[in-house]
Amino acid sequence: ALDLKAKLGTVLGKFREWDTDGSGDVDRKEFKAAMAAIGIDARGAELDELFKRFDPDGSGKIDYRELHTLLRQAAPPPRGTG
Repeated sequence: ALDLKAKLGTVLGKFREWDTDGSGDVDRKEFKAAMAAIGIDARGAELDELFKRFDPDGSGKIDYRELHTLLRQAAPPPRGTG
């Protein structure tokens, strides 16, 4: 299972490193390399599906705002809430 929730801080902290062309967003190629770098072994259809989840507007690129919003939604609530 892909556990991005546990890697929330790592994912957000590494975003700029993943944006290897300095465009301000992460394309599919950069995303694939980034997932491998944080230890998530996703390939083929699994990688495509994961990328689509992080690219809700279908632009073919993930910007920081999209990534941050989706990761926060996936993260467990802070202790003492709910």
